[in-house]
Amino acid sequence: MLLAALLCVQLAIGNGGKLTIRSRADARDDARLTALVDSVAQANVRIPLGLRGYQAIAESEIAILVRTATDRENILQVEQLQSVLQWRATAGLDQRVVGYRAQSVTATISALTYFRRPWILPTLYGNRLQVAMSRDGGASPVPDTSLQAVHPFGPERWAYYDYGGGDTVEVLRADGRTIPIVRLNVQPLASAHGPALLFRGELDIDASRFQVVRMRGELVRLAGRDGFARRLRHLVVQREVFLELENGEFAGRYWLPTFQRVEAQVRSPLASSLRPIVRVVTRFRRHRVDEASANELSASRDSVDRLGVSAPTLARLTRALGDSGRGALVWQRAIGVETARARGSDFDDVAPDAWRPRGAPRLDFHADHLSDVFRFNRVEGTFTGWSATLRLRDRLPGSAIGATGGYAWSERSLRGTAFARLTRGLSRFDLSLSRQLANTNDFRPTVDFESSIMAALVTSDDYDYFDRRGATVSFARAVGGWERLQWWLETGPVVDRSVSAHVRYGLIHPDSAFRPNRAIDDGSGWRSAVSVVFHPNVSGDMLAPGVGAALRYERGDGSLAWQRVDGRLVGRQTLGALSYAARFDVAAAFGAPAPRQQLIEFGENEGLPGYLYKEFGGDRAALLRGNVAYALPVPHGPLRVVRGLVLPPFAPSLVVGVQSGWAGASNATLAQLARLGSRLDPVTHQPLVDVATGRPLFATRPTDGIRSTLGISARLFGGAIAIGMARALDHRAPWQLTLATGQGL
Repeated sequence: MLLAALLCVQLAIGNGGKLTIRSRADARDDARLTALVDSVAQANVRIPLGLRGYQAIAESEIAILVRTATDRENILQVEQLQSVLQWRATAGLDQRVVGYRAQSVTATISALTYFRRPWILPTLYGNRLQVAMSRDGGASPVPDTSLQAVHPFGPERWAYYDYGGGDTVEVLRADGRTIPIVRLNVQPLASAHGPALLFRGELDIDASRFQVVRMRGELVRLAGRDGFARRLRHLVVQREVFLELENGEFAGRYWLPTFQRVEAQVRSPLASSLRPIVRVVTRFRRHRVDEASANELSASRDSVDRLGVSAPTLARLTRALGDSGRGALVWQRAIGVETARARGSDFDDVAPDAWRPRGAPRLDFHADHLSDVFRFNRVEGTFTGWSATLRLRDRLPGSAIGATGGYAWSERSLRGTAFARLTRGLSRFDLSLSRQLANTNDFRPTVDFESSIMAALVTSDDYDYFDRRGATVSFARAVGGWERLQWWLETGPVVDRSVSAHVRYGLIHPDSAFRPNRAIDDGSGWRSAVSVVFHPNVSGDMLAPGVGAALRYERGDGSLAWQRVDGRLVGRQTLGALSYAARFDVAAAFGAPAPRQQLIEFGENEGLPGYLYKEFGGDRAALLRGNVAYALPVPHGPLRVVRGLVLPPFAPSLVVGVQSGWAGASNATLAQLARLGSRLDPVTHQPLVDVATGRPLFATRPTDGIRSTLGISARLFGGAIAIGMARALDHRAPWQLTLATGQGL
């Protein structure tokens, strides 16, 4: 997947833009702070006397995510690896991967394509800071100097860094000892010259031994004379790399890694809210420290030259995967748990100025969604647009005023939105005026990506659209964080109008044109809604484990009068070789009768393979989807195709899925269903008729009972591709070949 390749390259490169730095007073003027920095630099450059090495088990997750405008983080790919670490003070690190498993939403390449050197920093001792991966040919013992940052305690520290803080932030107690922890704030000097890779953030220091305990912040590329191509790329893609490295005390004397997180975040002015993230989270356990004997320590103390050894930079990454190694593994956490637990906003306080919520007012020409800049569908044809947002920040914290707008070239119409927003803590107020192209599809994936590419390339546009104009006032509140529980209130006038398809084909149209766009009931009214969402990041379609739920009540008053209730319950979990996923949707519409755009419709695209597009519907409906996947006991190691290219393991899983749906309709709603049109031949788009009566068949009808489908398939490459068979269970029907991508239900 191109996205994966792009993101991993960004992790290696860092920020390619100019550095904006707020200069502080020269730390050398503060004798106490200067003495502290110099003491740490002197003590930290060498391995503590007596520490010969250590062994440990490391469990890592390497994930690719996309963070959306609503702050949801959708996991597209996650690889879980278990490693045996052997670090020697004189020889460096040997990281041996002994366990591997992966899940993916789409076909992609393994992160091991890019991580050819250890992504683990074995210690925070030394005066070199080497980032997680290199682009050399393999497990070379030669350090990749292009990825080495200037260490805040290195010999060139005063030429690059400014220091602040120095206060005690915590006092640890262990075995009757007290360990004061002092925090230093570090940022690059305004006068520093590039090219260089620098650190900006905070460092926690053991003030009794002057050793680094914790390191958290951002890696910043201080550019030299960048060429035109690099400057142009920075206008389109802005990327940042963040670190969080935590140590624990072992043997009462040494600080060794217990938790590490390295994260690359990418933003683009074309769609600022669509923030791709590469996240690497590692937890360490079963440390076994190798200490020097009493005789060795005595000999070292007697030798001026043996006060310690410099931290080595050699590092090797090897893999030993197979049936025997896999059978002995004990995974400490279900796959995806560590990734889902972290948040991209965790680093907002150390992010670049343009990403921070505080600071001087900023005017950014960033769109929230890529579809605000470009999209393609059969109604609008090609749509191109622009966006601008003014964030007042310190002038009025949490406030933003903006607008998006654009032109649909085939439809020859303007659409867009103007908004004002105020966020205070866990509360958010919004006011918007808009003209948008809405759709009538129900029971959609919780993460409904744009279909522009499929529509433009292969003439596939499985939505029915209508034009909606209106104003909305909304209030949202989170409980326990936006990723835990949200509730929303919104109200405002709306005007709905039918639209027609203006484009017949995409680039490729082997057998048919776009289907006609279904009409709605034109009118106006006052729309109000209240909704509650629990765990919005949990989706049956994406990889975040856990349970999520949503409940929404909406009503309209005026010429468009309706009431509607929608509920959703989703869950995903992995237990050993078994993975479970389920989703239950229920909806009911009330009116006299409800307008056509508020009726419930579902079919093959909503989880009932073997049936037609929106074949079933009414004013009451329920749809249950679930599957169980069993990972077959075959080798699960990643596949090295050619030098430098690694694919996720073939890793076949046997999947059994069942989908059941029901829809009912009152007499008034039956008349509305008839107005949705007749069922059309998928090739000729001519109306189909009932053979017995000669009457046209409804395009959408009640189910007349429960309609169910059974599917049996094999998922390959971590679930990215599924090949199988499916058939309807409620009537005699042949098995049909199914081919799907991703983890969808």
